[in-house]
Amino acid sequence: IPFDYEEVDIRAPGNEKWFDEYKYDIPAVHVNGEFLLYHRVDEERTKHQLRSILKRLDAKQKKTGM
Repeated sequence: IPFDYEEVDIRAPGNEKWFDEYKYDIPAVHVNGEFLLYHRVDEERTKHQLRSILKRLDAKQKKTGM
């Protein structure tokens, strides 16, 4: 599943919110603001969850005409 990602340094100034939320839960992954996973990356489960999120986003975009 091709996708772009942005890595966030939770220790960097301005990222206190992320540090407070995830300091014990690294890695943490969000897709378009929607939580996907943290701690461990299980490839098959991650693919399944990512497909589900992408389907919801696609349906939402079609519904709103974006």
